[in-house]
Amino acid sequence: MASIDYNEARKEIEKIFSSHADFGRHIIFWYDAPVAFKDDIIADKFDFCRLIICENNEFAVKKMIEKDDCTSNFLLYFPYEKPADNDNWLLDILLYSEEYYADTVALTMRRLNLSNTDLRHVIEAHIKFFDAEDRQKRLSNYVDITDKLTPEELCIAMMSVIVKAHSPSIEDILTELVFDSGSKYKDIIRFGFEDKLWDIIATHFNYEGDQRIEVLIKRFMFTALIGQKADFGEPSSFYSQYLIGKKGKNDARFFIDKLKIDKRFYDLQLSLAVDLKIESLLIPRDISCVETADIFECIDIHIIKKIAESLYNGSLDYDNFESIIKKRINSHWYSIHKAEYDFLSISINLFRQLDIPIEKGLSSVFYIQNYTENYYLIDSYYRRACTSFTEIDNPTIEMEGLMDRIELFYQTKYLDVLGKEYSQALNDQSTWSFSGVDSTFDFYQKLQRNNYKKCFVIISDGLRYEIAKELLDKIRTDNSLKGTDELNYAISPLPSETRFGMAAFLPHKEIQYINNDVFVDNNPTNSVVARDAVLKSYDSSYAAIRFDDLLNMTKERDKLRSYMSDKSLVYVYHNVIDNTGESDENNVFSVVPRAIDDILKLIKKLYSGLQISNYYITADHGFIYRRNSVSENNKYSDIFSLHSTETNRRYVISKDPNLSISYTLQFPLDNLNNEDYQVILPFGYDVFKAPGSGYQYFHGGASLQETIVPIIHIGALSSANSKEDVTPVGVRLKSITRKITNRSFVLEFEQYERVQDRKQAITCETYLVDEEGNKVSGEYKFAAASDSEDITQRVTKIRFNLMNIPFDRNQRYYLILKNADKPDEYIQRENFIIDILNLKIL
Repeated sequence: MASIDYNEARKEIEKIFSSHADFGRHIIFWYDAPVAFKDDIIADKFDFCRLIICENNEFAVKKMIEKDDCTSNFLLYFPYEKPADNDNWLLDILLYSEEYYADTVALTMRRLNLSNTDLRHVIEAHIKFFDAEDRQKRLSNYVDITDKLTPEELCIAMMSVIVKAHSPSIEDILTELVFDSGSKYKDIIRFGFEDKLWDIIATHFNYEGDQRIEVLIKRFMFTALIGQKADFGEPSSFYSQYLIGKKGKNDARFFIDKLKIDKRFYDLQLSLAVDLKIESLLIPRDISCVETADIFECIDIHIIKKIAESLYNGSLDYDNFESIIKKRINSHWYSIHKAEYDFLSISINLFRQLDIPIEKGLSSVFYIQNYTENYYLIDSYYRRACTSFTEIDNPTIEMEGLMDRIELFYQTKYLDVLGKEYSQALNDQSTWSFSGVDSTFDFYQKLQRNNYKKCFVIISDGLRYEIAKELLDKIRTDNSLKGTDELNYAISPLPSETRFGMAAFLPHKEIQYINNDVFVDNNPTNSVVARDAVLKSYDSSYAAIRFDDLLNMTKERDKLRSYMSDKSLVYVYHNVIDNTGESDENNVFSVVPRAIDDILKLIKKLYSGLQISNYYITADHGFIYRRNSVSENNKYSDIFSLHSTETNRRYVISKDPNLSISYTLQFPLDNLNNEDYQVILPFGYDVFKAPGSGYQYFHGGASLQETIVPIIHIGALSSANSKEDVTPVGVRLKSITRKITNRSFVLEFEQYERVQDRKQAITCETYLVDEEGNKVSGEYKFAAASDSEDITQRVTKIRFNLMNIPFDRNQRYYLILKNADKPDEYIQRENFIIDILNLKIL
């Protein structure tokens, strides 16, 4: 098969003969000293000239051209070097003919339309590169191939082709070599670029020393780690070999900053962490020495392990741990370990709350007030700790130990103490009523006083008070819900379970407990259909509907409007939390976000489709959940053998006036017009022993978590409402200096608004650009997510590393600060002067 170079040569020769067609015959001499094209010529058939291969047959050639055939075009091919004139028997013919030069370099230069002698030296030194047409095409994708190219630019472009770099730059070439197993570096050698590569690396990165890619990247990584203020003290000889001198350390940091963005970096740093023994370096040191370092993932793993271990061992150094965790938000590996960091943060908040002693000897009303103001936070943090723990893919022994400690403290410092104190307070009262505290029996009466034109009441089964607080926070930070919002609470009836709780919300004259069912004015309430009938019996414009049925209706606006055309009050029944608790108790916490999102989604769709402005969100009861089942010590034995009217793990209903169970609470069902019945409940969070499962999730008892139900009211919704939109917190450059004199420098950014109410966290991106918008520094991200009132705690320091390029003090450079989620919007654009002396560049 003919080579690309021969094909090019043949085309050129044919073109030469064609250009002389009007001037008589033409003769071409072709001396091929390397004998590169002999086989191609022998195999070829020339239809535009006669071919003569000259090999010691000069007389015959001379006779053929000047006597035998004086009209044909001739191509004389000499498979040897052109002889000196004195030895050239065909010199007289050559003088009136044309000599063709067809060495590979010349062909390549002509093919690329190049004449620059300096570029010829590059092509000649790396001529193998041009053997493949594909490489030449890819070269033109990297640079415009003209004589204006410098030899260095051409070399970099050719190496970029070889390693398939993202762009023609030494950074991208080195990136590909670093991530490659070695085959690309072998190609660099094969095409003769090894020495040139290291010359450019030495110049561009100020790198001296071992010329092996695997050594270079180790040195770059370790130097970048130390540059992140990792305080390891005086390094041993093993580590000192990987430190780069002062001139090159900034280049190493810049290169690693860029390398971290590549998805291949993960596997690379895993391997190098082992080679560099990073874990051994971390073990004997305090985590504060690497609190801002993130070159290696094992640093995050080490910090997480140490904090978890310290908390498990009873450390109270909460502020320090919290400060370190907040700094880790800007770690390159934070997103991978977010579940672990969330778990640690929540654990710290939980321990802080658990360290506040439960007050003793208060009245039941005071415990209710304290729960809605403070104690609920413990249940909230416990739920979130459990949830975040389940999101950790492979929890370590330290994490598991910390979760066990949380479980122990939640039981012993909270449930045991609060349960005892509240039960003793309840034991002092004879009826299930609380002075100054609403009952859910009063809900409808208060609702009708408002005389709303149209209103929805969403009753979410099992939506306990602390979950409603989280829902309220979501409502307040949702820009589409502009109106008023408030959270109140009421006490559910006993037993705190669905039959009794749902009936209490309905309009009624009396509520009865008959044959284990609950009736309103002699009408059943055990289904949505039954409750719809009760509501309609009071007002034909009232209705009840399942949550999913109404949500599906919002997909067709006309259908939704038709449904609501004759209705003024609609009860909507939502059952995600309690349904999961009863069927799959281990996942009850994990469905809470779904329940919250469900409710928000429905309200927004209803408002969008109907412009109805008033919504109530409440629950029939709360619940108790513990990761560990109730111990045998907390179970009452032989209760089910008493053959009461109704027996449950958290209550007994009996008509026997003489029935008495030690260490229990006892109240008449007088709110249900059934004074003959009494409900008996275990103290605190104990349960009545029964066969089967169900000892983690339960309700029905008299605890604060089970009986305090939330009542959220959203009102006066309007698109024209003046409610302030939710916006990101404000962030600005804090540093005063606007002059840069070093290629590595630190700038401070200030989060001047704290995360609260309608101010949300933001992820920022920052870098420097020149007047044309070209980036001249690494790209850096940081999170502004602090809710601290202390502004000094809301300052983020970012170390910038500039590219190794010439900077002109008379040109303008700009610091760009923007929202990472809205890359087209600048938060700040500041003019900087870059005045760096004695910069050694490529």
